[in-house]
Amino acid sequence: MPQAHADPAGPKLGLRVMRARGGEPGRARGGEPGRAPVVFLQGGPGGTVRSFAQGGFAERYARLFERDVILLEQRGNALSSPALDCGINPANPASEAAFRACTEKYAREGVRIEGFNTIESAHDVDAVRRALGVPKVLLWGGSYGAYLAATVARLHPESVEALLLESPALTGRPYRAFDQFRRRGAKVDAFNAWLKDACAANPTCAERYPAFDPAAEIGKLVESAKTMPVVLADGVLVDSEETMRAALTGALYFVPNAVLLVRAVWHANRGELDAFLDGTTVRGRPARAYLGRAVSVDGIAYTTSNVVNCYDLTRNWTREGLEAATEGLFEPDARVDVVEAYGELRRTCDALPAPTVPQEELAVPVSTAIPTLFLAGDLDHPTPVEDVIADQPRFSRSQLVRFTCSGHGIEQSARDCFGSLVTRFFADPGAPLDPQCAIDRCSSSDLGATTDLFIELR
Repeated sequence: MPQAHADPAGPKLGLRVMRARGGEPGRARGGEPGRAPVVFLQGGPGGTVRSFAQGGFAERYARLFERDVILLEQRGNALSSPALDCGINPANPASEAAFRACTEKYAREGVRIEGFNTIESAHDVDAVRRALGVPKVLLWGGSYGAYLAATVARLHPESVEALLLESPALTGRPYRAFDQFRRRGAKVDAFNAWLKDACAANPTCAERYPAFDPAAEIGKLVESAKTMPVVLADGVLVDSEETMRAALTGALYFVPNAVLLVRAVWHANRGELDAFLDGTTVRGRPARAYLGRAVSVDGIAYTTSNVVNCYDLTRNWTREGLEAATEGLFEPDARVDVVEAYGELRRTCDALPAPTVPQEELAVPVSTAIPTLFLAGDLDHPTPVEDVIADQPRFSRSQLVRFTCSGHGIEQSARDCFGSLVTRFFADPGAPLDPQCAIDRCSSSDLGATTDLFIELR
C-alpha cells in the first residue's frame, strides 16, 4: 500500500490479508459467482486479526454466509509491516519526547508515521477490494472497525454493498471519549443489576452463589482492600475503589469476562480466591492468566491506538471543547485538573508531524444511504447504545438490533443470534429483520437456562 494514497508512487507499507473461501463443500469455491465478499475490520485502533486467523473465525463465517470472508490487518498492527512499536505502553505512556523519537525512528526506516490515520486505512480497504477484483464488498466492522467501515462508505460509497456495524464507534465527534466516560457508571450499575437477576434465574449459578449481589460483593472487597490489597488475577491489583472500577470496566468490554471477575471477587471475600483461580480454566487457560490478559494491552496495539487517536481525535481538541465535553462529569476542582491533563495530551499529540490528510477530514461524521445493520449491547460502555441511537438518523437505510444483556462485541457474546441475523442481512440487506432471537436471549426465561456467561461453572 502507498503510505499516503495521495502519493501512489511514493513509499509503501505492507498489509496482511487472509481470504477464506465461501460455500459448502462440493460447491464452487467462493460461493455463488458474483457475490460480494465480506471484509472484516477489527477494532482498536490497534487490534490484530491474528487470533481470528488462527481460530477458524473466517472459515466459519465463510461457510455460514456462503461468501468469501476477508480478514484485513490494518496498517500499523501486529501482522502489518511495519508494526508500530514506540516503546510506549500503559506503564510508559506517550510523551512528546517519545513521539518525536518514534517519528525519527520510522523516518530513518523510510516510514511516514503521519500516514497512520483512519482515512489512509479506509483507502487501504478499497485498494484491497480492487486487488481482489470485485466491484463491491460487504463491510463488517466492530468497535473502531465500525468507524473505519463507515469511513470507507463515506469515501468510496460506490464500492460498498452493505455495512454491518457491531458495537460501533462511529460518531465522528472529536470529544467521543468523554461521551463514553459519561456512560460508564450507569453501565456498571446496569451490569451489576443484570448479573444479580441473571444468577438468581440460573439454577447452577443460584446454587453456587446464593443471594449473589455483585455490587455488595465489590463494595465489601474494596473496603477490605484498603488495608490489605488483593491481587484478583495476574496484574489485577485491587487497593482502592478506583482500581476496582478500572478492572471492572476493563473486563466489561466482554460481559463474560466481567462475570468471571465478579465471581473472583465473591471467592476473594470468602478466602477462596486461589482455589477458584487455580481450579478454573477459560478457553484452555487458567483463570488467573486469562483475567490478567483480558484487561491488558500490548505495546504494538497501544502505540497504534495512540497514534491513530492523536490524528483522528486529540489534535482536533480545543480547550473550549474540552471544557464543554467535561461539563458535569467531574467535581469543579477535579474538572480543572482533567482539562489540564487532556490539554497536555493534546500537546503530546502535537509532537507528531501533520497527518497526510487535512486534519478536519479526520473528524467528519458519516451520512449514507448504504444499507446498514447496527448491533449494540445495552451493557456496552466503550460504545454506548445511546450514541448509536443518536447517530442512526444519519444512516437513512439502517436497522438497529439491541441486546439488553450484552456488552461490547455481539459476535462473541451472542454468537447464534448474531449469525442468524447477519446471514439474513447479507442475503438481502434491504429487508427488515426480526430481532426476536436478541429478545429471547435476554429474556428472564432464557437467562434461567443460559450457562455460557458463567464460564465453566463447577
